[in-house]
Amino acid sequence: MNSKKYDQQRIHLIVKRLKNTQVEFLECKLPQDFSHCLKIAVLIDARVEEVFSLVSNINNHVLFWPEYEFKSENDGKLRKNLIYYTREKGAEKWTKYQIVDFKENSFYSEEMLEEDTFLKKLWYEHYFIPVDK
Repeated sequence: MNSKKYDQQRIHLIVKRLKNTQVEFLECKLPQDFSHCLKIAVLIDARVEEVFSLVSNINNHVLFWPEYEFKSENDGKLRKNLIYYTREKGAEKWTKYQIVDFKENSFYSEEMLEEDTFLKKLWYEHYFIPVDK
């Protein structure tokens, strides 16, 4: 799955909807040996498959966070064990992450592999859940 199946106008509409979303912070159970855990619910007026198709390639993340740069060690498609890097534009240091779990159109989790950042160790969980209207 990748964003090539969508025309640019449709991609921009989805990105616009993503940027105009409702966000809720949820309780997050820290995995052992981690200093921080983020669990955020983002309510989006779009189909799960549309959103997942865009975010499941690390190269598309710049659409949502243009102030950051992203790169990966391969084609950028999210999958278990993918290593990717991110940094603020213009910054020298890249921060390394690894996808530790992945379920198509449903979920992925990742952990920060750098320990010399302001956070000791960080774990992210991303859930994609359809919401009834």
